[in-house]
Amino acid sequence: SGTLTQPTATGNQTSASLGFTPKLVIFFAVQLTAVGSGVNSVAMHGFAASSTGRFVTTLRGDDAQLVSAVASRNDDSKCVQMIDTAGTVLCAADFVSMNADDFTINWTTVDANQRLIGFLALGGTDITNIKVGTFAKATGTGNNAITGVGFQPDLMLFGCGTVDTVWPSTNTNAVARLTL
Repeated sequence: SGTLTQPTATGNQTSASLGFTPKLVIFFAVQLTAVGSGVNSVAMHGFAASSTGRFVTTLRGDDAQLVSAVASRNDDSKCVQMIDTAGTVLCAADFVSMNADDFTINWTTVDANQRLIGFLALGGTDITNIKVGTFAKATGTGNNAITGVGFQPDLMLFGCGTVDTVWPSTNTNAVARLTL
């Protein structure tokens, strides 16, 4: 695990040495530029297994508003993303690569805030298959078949934001899946 600091210019950023080859990176952030606490409710979690297998969901709500000020956004073309209450992307990064003992992301959108982005990198021989993807949740009760995974998972993690059917979404009923 570790922390990246969002740069103020777009481009690639490589993590510090991990000491192993990662197979999956889980990202998380709460809009802070320093360790501590802050106002408003912001949560981001992203997953990346490859440059084509990534997903991020961000939720935001501002405190002390007369009228509710909330937004959410899901994006399967990024692994890191923060938004404002209008759903506008403030910063975003795509996943580039897993390297011998680190990983690389590409900041495609940045602002002047150098947010802290936490990560948990997983690797090792016990992890044999990983798939990051999305699926539409069932509209009714009962089973919801998820096909196309390609292997029998030992573990599944799910992330969800409230968003619509357009990707990247700013209002859907999509669910992210991470399958190990």
